[in-house]
Amino acid sequence: MVQSYSSQNGLPNNLVVGIKEDDNFNIWITTKSGLSLLNPKTHQIVNYNTHDGLQGAEFQTQSIEKTTDGRIIVGGLNGFNIFNPDDIAIPAAVDLKPQISKLKLNNRVVFAGDSIHDRVLLNKGISETKDLTLKYKENYVSLEFVALYFDNPEQVKYAYRMQGLDSDFINLGSNRVVNLSNLESGTYKFEVKATINGQWDTAKTTFLNIKILPPMWRSWWAYLIYIIIGALIIRFLMYYYELKVQEEQEHELDQMKLQFFVNVSHEFRTPLTLILNPVDKILANFSDNPEVVKTSALSIQRSARRLLHLVNQLLDYRKMDVGMAPLQLEKGDVVKFSEDIFSLFKDLAFKKEINYNFISTSDKIVSLFDFDKVEKIITNLISNAIKFTNSGGDITITINKINTGSGNSNFLKLGKAKSTEYVEIIVEDTGVGLDKEQMRRIFSRFYNLDASKAGTGIGLNFTKGLVELHGGEIDVESKHKKGTKFIVKLPLNIDAKPDDVENVKNEFLINSMKAVEYDMLISNDHLPNVKPDSVDDYNGDDSNKPILLIVEDNKELRVHLSSDLRDQYIIKEAVNGVDGLKKVHKYLPDLVISDVMMPKMDGFEMCNSIKSDLETCHIPVILLTAKTLVEDRIEGYEHGADGYISKPFVTDVLKARINNLLEAKKRLRQRFSEIGGIFPSSEVTSNNLDEAFLDKATKVIIENISDIDFKQGDLLAEMGIGRSQFYKK
Repeated sequence: MVQSYSSQNGLPNNLVVGIKEDDNFNIWITTKSGLSLLNPKTHQIVNYNTHDGLQGAEFQTQSIEKTTDGRIIVGGLNGFNIFNPDDIAIPAAVDLKPQISKLKLNNRVVFAGDSIHDRVLLNKGISETKDLTLKYKENYVSLEFVALYFDNPEQVKYAYRMQGLDSDFINLGSNRVVNLSNLESGTYKFEVKATINGQWDTAKTTFLNIKILPPMWRSWWAYLIYIIIGALIIRFLMYYYELKVQEEQEHELDQMKLQFFVNVSHEFRTPLTLILNPVDKILANFSDNPEVVKTSALSIQRSARRLLHLVNQLLDYRKMDVGMAPLQLEKGDVVKFSEDIFSLFKDLAFKKEINYNFISTSDKIVSLFDFDKVEKIITNLISNAIKFTNSGGDITITINKINTGSGNSNFLKLGKAKSTEYVEIIVEDTGVGLDKEQMRRIFSRFYNLDASKAGTGIGLNFTKGLVELHGGEIDVESKHKKGTKFIVKLPLNIDAKPDDVENVKNEFLINSMKAVEYDMLISNDHLPNVKPDSVDDYNGDDSNKPILLIVEDNKELRVHLSSDLRDQYIIKEAVNGVDGLKKVHKYLPDLVISDVMMPKMDGFEMCNSIKSDLETCHIPVILLTAKTLVEDRIEGYEHGADGYISKPFVTDVLKARINNLLEAKKRLRQRFSEIGGIFPSSEVTSNNLDEAFLDKATKVIIENISDIDFKQGDLLAEMGIGRSQFYKK
């Protein structure tokens, strides 16, 4: 086995100049720093120097030899030594404990009592100090130490370890100084030990605990401040985020409120129009035409009931919102009560050919409940089901008595112990159903499920509020285009004391039913076996009559206008902007009367499309709307409208505006035909497209004026336009 030895094992110097084995099989080694004895068995190394009688510390290369009598002779710079190995005694083991003798801080020697950076660092000598605390800038430390061995001080070897930096002891040889620089803040332990025979495992250790404080910005209280500041920043960001979310929600709510009031305005103005105009007609035909009087009176009645229903709904909603609608409990049979409400809608369901069913799992369920609020809950749900269920669909109302087995914490106590039973009212239909967005917002305030259906957008939110006020729950299950099921659960309470409720006739139910009937009448869904009121195929007795296109999503108002204008004009009808635009291109009417708020395409967009198309840009457009703000009127005219009439309006005013626009067109044609010659096209046109059209036609004719074979067909080909459209222009 090959064994390697160096100063780490105890040699005084790694520069070996001679080796010789004595008769005892020990190895004598000469180096540039003295003479060493190595025991190959124990691996112990003993060093000798001038204190032991050597000629000097340095020996010459290969100047070592063994004589025939076993003596060893070694030569150096100052002579030679000759000795018998048996006469050399190995020093006895000596326990050495080093002492730290000097401390230097940033190259300055520190003594006991010295003031360093306005503080006394050492209260006693460094050799008696076990703990040393320094600031973060005092991180250049020099330590000096010594182990007393008077017989031969140069034989003492040292090793140190700085726990926190070093894992093992570092052999220093005879060096007695350790320099430590750029120490990071933290806790360290400086250890030093000494030996004369290389037995480090048994050497005694002296230590000094050194703690370097962190800088101010890395202290525990600084981190605490950082945490507090970070928490404040996070809280501020959360507050800012919450504020922005709240602002967005408030903005969204404001927009919904605005849309709500626009819807309410539209809902009010249309019935008002249908009230005022029939009244004028009654007054004009009171004695001449009884049938007209009767028809007008029925229209007034329907529209007035619609207004009453809207007003009642808004008042009830506001009362509930401000807490002015307390529960008034009366004892009654929920099954019979629900069936009575169900029966009132039978005729409406029959007219729409809806399969309408009532199911109850109990013959009688007696409970205390608020008649008025439960009536409104059931009425609203049935009204919605009929409104959104197409002909041939199914609507089923189911009443169940359910036992929960334990108290339901979601139910209101109503002054007594929590109910373990409740009444379940289910209204299920096979109507249009709800998509994910509608499901998410179904009970939101001011949310209108379908813009094409009449409504204010508070019905289901109002219903949910009434259910919760009654201590119940309402859930919805739906599949898009498959149907919807509303489930209302009301606590069954039979022990509470009923209230004394004044028996005032509540017209909410009858008005709700009439409101559904009104919705059916104004909707554009043609009922089975009922011929649509559209008169698109009507050409009139006089082919010279101007053609009017009425675009209005409210069926009753559309029919009312058609009836009033049919004597003077050929009437065409459209139910929304998309349908209206198609019929504008199909019939090329002389004038278009359009509502603004319509599904699929509103009146502004349709008017803009008409005025942007060369084929139709010459057609005058009158907008009828409940939007009466100056900004709305400006927007209407910016889209090219020729007239803007606010609801409610008087039919005679509308007739006068129609006649004025048609006469203006007639006078324009007459002037054009009478002028003759060439003149600026801008004088006889009302828009840029018609001006460009007339300029092109004039140019083509002038360019071909000398061609005797130039015919009408050639002109049409050059213009790229059909014969009928050309004559319309």
